[in-house]
Amino acid sequence: MTELLLACARVEVTPPAGSALAGYLARDQAVSQGCHDPLEATLLWLRDLTTGQDVIWVSLDVLGIDVELSHAVAASVAQAVGCAEAAVLVCASHTHSSAAVWYRSQGMTMMEPTRTA
Repeated sequence: MTELLLACARVEVTPPAGSALAGYLARDQAVSQGCHDPLEATLLWLRDLTTGQDVIWVSLDVLGIDVELSHAVAASVAQAVGCAEAAVLVCASHTHSSAAVWYRSQGMTMMEPTRTA
């Protein structure tokens, strides 16, 4: 029988009032006026005691996160807990009621959908 250890944590990541908003193009250059519900980052860590293998999910209450920042978060978490960066999955909840501060790269564009034959 496989034994798993579980750890979880949650931290508020709400940017201050006046931060740019994401989620709707019609907002144009709108900024937040305050906070109705805080934005959070949640971490769930599973370790297989038999193999010592880790898997860590980091979920952010944001519209999206770019690849560069996702890698930086994964590297930071991996270093903090002592696991491989490949064991850390960073994802966004894709809320349309979030701040637009989660992109390090400039000029992000939408990806084309993958087409299958």
